Amino acid sequence: MTPNAGAGGNAAFESAAALANSIKAMLDTSTTRPSIDVVKRHLKGFEKSRWQRISDVMKIANSVTRIQAMKGLQERITVFHVIPNAGDMLSDLNSDLLIGATKLDYLPVPERSMRGTMPFNPDQGIGHKESLLYRMLLALPFLALSALAFNLMTADGALLAKAVGEILENGHIAWDRGSFTLPTAFYHIKWLDDTLRPVTIFFASADFEIDPVAWWQMLSFITDLGVLYSIFLIESTRRANALTFAQM
Repeated sequence: MTPNAGAGGNAAFESAAALANSIKAMLDTSTTRPSIDVVKRHLKGFEKSRWQRISDVMKIANSVTRIQAMKGLQERITVFHVIPNAGDMLSDLNSDLLIGATKLDYLPVPERSMRGTMPFNPDQGIGHKESLLYRMLLALPFLALSALAFNLMTADGALLAKAVGEILENGHIAWDRGSFTLPTAFYHIKWLDDTLRPVTIFFASADFEIDPVAWWQMLSFITDLGVLYSIFLIESTRRANALTFAQM
């Protein structure tokens, strides 16, 4: 492992902790002196537990070495254009390297390691990346429900276009409880007004409660969107989520 990432010493400490965990587990499950076969089995388990994380850490160290040496075009772009605009991204990447470190299983987690925005979590970080294929499979039921809802709720496009066209031509919307005259200009930018006027008409049945079902659907949509928008606003205040050139 190259020393540029400063991860070699940490890896040695983690390996020592993993070895101690393996020995402790071996002694806890043995009532007599462990045989050679038992020792070998636990040592293989120790090696397996370290393989994925060490491999990922070595790849990161190798990448850092190439960047510091400005080995190629990609590395030079990273040095001169990405890193100076990275914001907190580098700190987050370094934290991601540490939060899933191996610990002594028979000792409690230090309280201070559970503080901060990226606390210690052995199920996260380097070596614990979730499979994209697995996540896609989990999303399939939601995609199926979305497709079903789309087919059930989609209106006749031809009839809808005809109705919108008639309203645009007449310049007002009328229903059994009232009417509304469309403003000729709202943004006072012709192309923008022309683009959004049909959209306004499309949602008129919900906005003016012309169609009670559409009104309730719109209310439900806005209620759900409000929660997501609140989360978005809260998360947007974190420096780590600032949109920078490096993140794009």
